Amino acid sequence: MIPSLRNAIVLGAALAAAPALAQGRISGATITTRPVVQNLAAEVRATAGRTTGSWIGYRMPMVAGPRQMCCYDSVSSTDADGASSCRLESGGLTMSTGDSRDARSSRIVLEPPTEFLILARLENGAVTRIRTFSPDCDVDASGASFAWLTAVRPDDSLAWLASLVTSSAETGEGHDRVGKTSLAAIALHEGGAADRVLEDFVASSRPEWLRGETAFWLGSTRGEAGATVLARMIVQDPSDKVRDKVTFGLSVSKSPLALTTLVAAARGNRSTRVRGQALFWLAQKAGRDALA
Repeated sequence: MIPSLRNAIVLGAALAAAPALAQGRISGATITTRPVVQNLAAEVRATAGRTTGSWIGYRMPMVAGPRQMCCYDSVSSTDADGASSCRLESGGLTMSTGDSRDARSSRIVLEPPTEFLILARLENGAVTRIRTFSPDCDVDASGASFAWLTAVRPDDSLAWLASLVTSSAETGEGHDRVGKTSLAAIALHEGGAADRVLEDFVASSRPEWLRGETAFWLGSTRGEAGATVLARMIVQDPSDKVRDKVTFGLSVSKSPLALTTLVAAARGNRSTRVRGQALFWLAQKAGRDALA
């Protein structure tokens, strides 16, 4: 074959495969792809107005670290390489931060993903569910229609997700399926803008549930920046219940600052409840170190 012709065929195949790769491993869906022209919130509103029930999806750069995001349940049938598929419409998120083997299949991921998928269910003009997956997770959409959005800017994504969290906090509706999952999606975004959004969520004027949930994600995903906010929260937050949750956030953080803050809380926090929880999580961390 003529080299130039061969190169053209390879390039054409790569371009044809690009949209499918961008959409991860979603199967059983009718997918249309279009770019975001104005901003993400406007595009979601327009999509919700055109359909009675569908999904939108896009991908974002993910905060560094080895992690796989799939689901608790899976479809019993398997694909050609033996991997089960997550059900899009049901099930819950499970996140692995250990080795790169998919626990549900023989597939081995050589490098941790650097991006993740954000999927939103639209129904009756509103967002009724947010889901996040790593691109290597097999997802069975069971015939759902999808609008796959390209050219989504990280700042737009954060602003839209933050509006969902705030709406959930204000109305008390959709905590688990929209508010908490949107919060998790924000925490998984790469970059300092996500840190600033999360820091805003722990202001004393925010609801207790939101401050407590944010504390976990600050510890589990945001490194030194998250530990810095948690160090302030464990001293300044007015709620013992929230500061209790801060100790857990500190316990899952890999930042050296988190450990020193936890030790300080165990020694001298003004709340006996918080001191007790800090001691408990310090014991867990010591136990894991001894076992290793």
